Amino acid sequence: MSSGEQRDAAEFYRNDPVIVIFLRHLGCIFCREQVQDLNAHPDWNILFICQAQPDEAGEFKNAMNSPHHFACDPEAKLYEEFGLERGGLRELFSAPVVKRGFQAWGKGVRQGRTIGDPWRMPGEFIFNTQGNLVWENRARHAADHSPAEVLGAALKRASASSTQEP
Repeated sequence: MSSGEQRDAAEFYRNDPVIVIFLRHLGCIFCREQVQDLNAHPDWNILFICQAQPDEAGEFKNAMNSPHHFACDPEAKLYEEFGLERGGLRELFSAPVVKRGFQAWGKGVRQGRTIGDPWRMPGEFIFNTQGNLVWENRARHAADHSPAEVLGAALKRASASSTQEP
């Protein structure tokens, strides 16, 4: 957690499905854009995973005015467990990434100080209340994250699957 406390993962999906979002690094313009965009959905159960220390994650959460939870994985062990690999030049500097960078810039989002491995790829996962993975997006490049509408639709489906018998 950004406060430094340790919590059981089941706490995050016990009552509501959870969107788990792995951020590349806290300075990443695309990660900042995603956190900013998801601020519009304070009622969604979101857990951002970052490669920062708790104090750095807490500062970032406050600076971004995020209503969501942050968990710290400075050694990227969870990233590896979820199969989120390190990218190369193509994943970080291709034409689609540059184009998306200009779009994020146009929304007022700026690149920040790199905190974490800038080569690590992001990803998004949704778990229902039984802890089952029901949706995922493993980024193909640095700018590849799902729009809020896509996450919202997947979260709605996860809520429906949570009410069904296991």
